[in-house]
Amino acid sequence: MSTTWSFAWKRLRSLWTIAHLRNKILFTLGLLLIYRVLAHILVPLTHQEQVNLVNLFGSNKSQNLGQLLGLLDVFSGGSLQTFSIGALGLAPYITATIVMQLLQPIIPALHDLSTQGEAGRLRFSQMTRMITIPLAFLQALGQSAIFVRAGVLDATSFNLFGPNWLATLSILLSLTAGTMILVWIGELITEHGIGNGISLIIFAGIVSRLPQLIQQGFLASTSNGGNGSGIVSIAVFLLIGLLTILGIVSHLSGTATCARAASNKARRRTWHARRFLANQLYTYASE
Repeated sequence: MSTTWSFAWKRLRSLWTIAHLRNKILFTLGLLLIYRVLAHILVPLTHQEQVNLVNLFGSNKSQNLGQLLGLLDVFSGGSLQTFSIGALGLAPYITATIVMQLLQPIIPALHDLSTQGEAGRLRFSQMTRMITIPLAFLQALGQSAIFVRAGVLDATSFNLFGPNWLATLSILLSLTAGTMILVWIGELITEHGIGNGISLIIFAGIVSRLPQLIQQGFLASTSNGGNGSGIVSIAVFLLIGLLTILGIVSHLSGTATCARAASNKARRRTWHARRFLANQLYTYASE
C-alpha cells in the first residue's frame, strides 16, 4: 500500500513540472472558482422574499418539503438555499442529453449525425444546448412553483400573465441564464482543462456542501438532547469515502501494473521473434 501511495504522490508532484498540465489544472480550478461565485449571485427577489427563503431552510415546518429541497440543494451546490442564478444546476442539460440520446436511434437525421465524425458530434452538441434552454425555463418555472407553495414567493405577484409579469419573467430568465452559463463553463473545462467539465461541476457542487452538512450533524449531536448519533454517522460516512478512494486507487494501480506487465511480455515476445527471424535469415544466407 505504501508503494501505491508513494507512486501516486510522485505522479502528482510531477504534474507541476509539466507546464502544459499545470496550466490545464489552474484553468480548471479557476473556472470552478467562478462556478462557486455564481452560487452567490441571487435572482431578483424582494426583501420579504429573501426573509421567507431564510426562514424556509432554517425551520422544519414541512419535513417532506425540506427533504426534497435539501436533496436538490446538495446537487446544486448550495445554490438553491440562496436561490442564486445557478439554483437549477446542470439538471436541464443532463435531461436534454438523455432526451437526445433516446431520440438518436429513432430519428434518422440524428442517427446520421453519429456517422459524420467530429462535425456530426459538434452539431449534436449544439442541438443539445438548444434543447437545454426551453427545458431550463420549464424547470425554473417548476422550481419557482415549489417556492410559491412553500411561501417564499408571493402567489399573487408571481404570475407571468399578471401585472407583475416582468418581475416573474426576470426570475425565470435569470435561472435559465445561470444554467447556460454553467453549461458553457463545463464545456470550457472539457476543451481546455482537465477531465469532463460537467462531471467536475456536479462533483464540486456536492463537495462544497459537505463541510456544512458535517457541521450540522456535529452541532445536532453535541447540542442539548443529542445522543451522538450524528457523529457516528459522520465517522461512518468518512470511513466509507476513504475506503472507496483506497479501492479506486488500488484498482487503478493494479490495472496499470497488469497493463505494464502485458506490454513488457509482448515486447519480449517481439524481441525473441525478431531474433529468431534474424538467425533464420543468417543461416539461410550462410548456406
